Amino acid sequence: MTDPTIDVPDSRELISAISLIRADIAKTRTVIAQLTDEATRKEQILHSLQQMIRGNNGSAGPSKGRNSKKEPGYRTVLRLARDIMIQEGRPLDRYEALSKVMEAGFAPDVSNPVQFVAKTLWASEKFIPTNKGYWPSDLPLPDGVVQSDRRRSA
Repeated sequence: MTDPTIDVPDSRELISAISLIRADIAKTRTVIAQLTDEATRKEQILHSLQQMIRGNNGSAGPSKGRNSKKEPGYRTVLRLARDIMIQEGRPLDRYEALSKVMEAGFAPDVSNPVQFVAKTLWASEKFIPTNKGYWPSDLPLPDGVVQSDRRRSA
């Protein structure tokens, strides 16, 4: 069997198709690399959360004795959560807030980190609950976000 002959116009079309396929392959490889990086980041968060559940926050320092005072980091959570919300331009719910705070390098030294973050944001006058999570009280609400009426009155 012999190869079919290709005339000059068909050859240009094939060369163009090859270029398009190569560009598509490059885009696909970029997306795969981005997804791999995201999966790695999420695995690190998962690992941190699992260690916190086991009572080990992953620090290399000595373990704290039963009577030593813990510093859970209220101010750090408030500062980091605010910075992240402003950077992303949207409210964060308790789970996102914890995840983002941990991505920023801080793991609260508490038995229930999600509850700690939720209570910290809820109790602070610096944040308001909204239909999409918490938002800094001194900033205008983003589009589509409304203040929740769930805040307890003093």
